[in-house]
Amino acid sequence: MKIAFHSRHSEIVSLLENNFITYNKGSLHHIYNELLEFSKIDNETEKSKQKTKLSFTNLSNLNPAFLEKINEINKKDTALFFATDLPIYLESTHKKNAPTIMVCAMDSLPPVPIKDNQNNYKLYPHQNSKIDLRNNIGFWAPFSLVEHNNDDNAKFFKALLTQYNVYVTDVYKLFFYIDKNKINEKGEYVFNKSNGWSKYRKLESHKNILTSEINIIKPSCIITLGNNAGNALLNIEGKNLDLWENCLDFGGLQKNDTNKITAPNNSIKIISMPHISGAANGDKTRIIENKLYKNIPGETIEKYANILLHEIAKDLLDTY
Repeated sequence: MKIAFHSRHSEIVSLLENNFITYNKGSLHHIYNELLEFSKIDNETEKSKQKTKLSFTNLSNLNPAFLEKINEINKKDTALFFATDLPIYLESTHKKNAPTIMVCAMDSLPPVPIKDNQNNYKLYPHQNSKIDLRNNIGFWAPFSLVEHNNDDNAKFFKALLTQYNVYVTDVYKLFFYIDKNKINEKGEYVFNKSNGWSKYRKLESHKNILTSEINIIKPSCIITLGNNAGNALLNIEGKNLDLWENCLDFGGLQKNDTNKITAPNNSIKIISMPHISGAANGDKTRIIENKLYKNIPGETIEKYANILLHEIAKDLLDTY
């Protein structure tokens, strides 16, 4: 799926460089240009070749707030296999001057790494298997949208792009595994996820970056996918709501207004819904099969996206 640059792309780059990460060989503009060119490639064989050439940056280029947490882990455990999904912008495929919506999620980590009895780690071949992801950070895009055109993730976003421009960002910009030197019943080493560590989720930098993204992009509405993203955004608002309370009127979707992260006269509507990953199939099915949406067309993930479009059009963006 081809990405584009938002009109305020340079401000997003500056935000990330000042508050999150830098590239040791230049600006993040270089990384974004790599991802842009990569997203234009249609041939799968060529894409596989080019993927190994995408850049990395050294762990030392992280903002001190993030490094402090990693150093805290490394006092007793081992943090490794670092990766980041940079925010991306997708232009509407059917409408010129379309409004922009923001999709905020917590994308999944790469497959769990492997460790042998000699404490050797097998690196997951993300981009370039020769790069040591114990000391370097790989750059990528949310939901692998720069790579895939026909998986469920792509189908979901393609449906949204018929009506809107879409800015996609992850709640937690940095992903990594934590080796606590534990073995499960199968004799396999168990790795914890960074997103499961409450101290990391509560890192103030996450909130500050996300708040700034919203103020730069100024989306017409915000879609959160999954409880982690929804709770993170609502916690910025100080609401501390259970996302699934009182949501039956919308067939499983929760709607909220946000004022604290924008000017009081420019309230943004938030729609919180179950994640599009397979792990949330039960919650998605509850929405898809709800009688409120029996006339919404599409099969499975396409219908899920069309339900979202229906709700946006009905209650949020009817002025467009």
